[in-house]
Amino acid sequence: ETAGPMRTTAGAAALADHVASTDAPVVARLREAGAVIIGKANLSELAGAVARTPGVSAVGGQTRNPYGGAFSTGGSSSGSAVAVAADLCVVSLGTETAGSLIAPASFNGVVGMKPSRGLVPTDGIVPLVRAQDSAGPVARCVADAAVLLTVLAGGAFRSPDLSDDALVGVRAGILRADILGQRTPYEDTADNDVVLDRIIAGLEAAGAEPQDTAVVAPEAMKKLEAEFTKYVMGGLAHDTMGYLAAAGAPVSTVAELLAFNLQEPKVRMPKGQFLLALACLIAPDAVTYQQEADAIPLAAAALLDTTFEASGGDLLVSITNRHSSLYASAGYPAVTVPIGVRANGMPTGVTLIGRHGDDARLLAWGYAFEQATHLRAQPHLASG
Repeated sequence: ETAGPMRTTAGAAALADHVASTDAPVVARLREAGAVIIGKANLSELAGAVARTPGVSAVGGQTRNPYGGAFSTGGSSSGSAVAVAADLCVVSLGTETAGSLIAPASFNGVVGMKPSRGLVPTDGIVPLVRAQDSAGPVARCVADAAVLLTVLAGGAFRSPDLSDDALVGVRAGILRADILGQRTPYEDTADNDVVLDRIIAGLEAAGAEPQDTAVVAPEAMKKLEAEFTKYVMGGLAHDTMGYLAAAGAPVSTVAELLAFNLQEPKVRMPKGQFLLALACLIAPDAVTYQQEADAIPLAAAALLDTTFEASGGDLLVSITNRHSSLYASAGYPAVTVPIGVRANGMPTGVTLIGRHGDDARLLAWGYAFEQATHLRAQPHLASG
């Protein structure tokens, strides 16, 4: 939320004229630190809970990847990543429920960080799943991301000591099988083996000790991932719609929002509203949703803790947003650092996952990897 005259819409036609009365705490902290806020970034409408196409909203249209129009922008914080990648701003703020900050940062060749849950206040941010939504920095380099996170977190966070040797002797657990087995419609993963070799070489160049590891209970992870869509649909039905109702939108339920959008479908739902319709079918009732909001973060944290312990280290290594439903649900921090482009020219990133509260160390590790590799490729701002 930003105080008027700037609007806070989350990309939805139902919030097109919404002007908040005050700044969200994160916005207030930015202003107090001297930041110049130049605008709102486009996003996957309602944090990606409307259509399957990332980076599109009724208010902002389709966000485009500056590395090529055929490449996905990721979402939901697509505009936050694109604006930084295209040199429209120095840093930006994105939010994540599960991968919606890490994925666009990776796909657009910039640094993005999802902080530990609770480090950055989420009051005044349009919610998707209140129990795990996080706001974090997007930047072209780790040092800028660290500066921004220090401001966003206020006194709760001490700026990390960024040094080239932060990874020396650090045991890094490589989630090899999951990286090589990654399948997604949003990026071509055929060369994940090449990308993984690049990641390992970068870790070794920075002095880390990479070793293969795996999620200790893969069946439990699959079960959590299978339940995750229903969980998010519950957040849409109860958290998001509760915000819309309180903001004075002309709708207060998912069914009402569906009907509202259908009144002017080409304008209000340019890429359809499959996920809204799905929420009408599978969203749990309020009691069940609250039970899920209590149980899923605990289950995810337990899975990660046992995986950390089995790996013998404090750092897990993934790619783009492969394990986002796990670390985001657990409320653990993750940072993505550019590792160049794939064979087809689309950027990708290594994702470093830390234990809860290890945000400063995670940024330091990301910085050391970045300095050892310098793999970020500047976009040519393709028009195609």
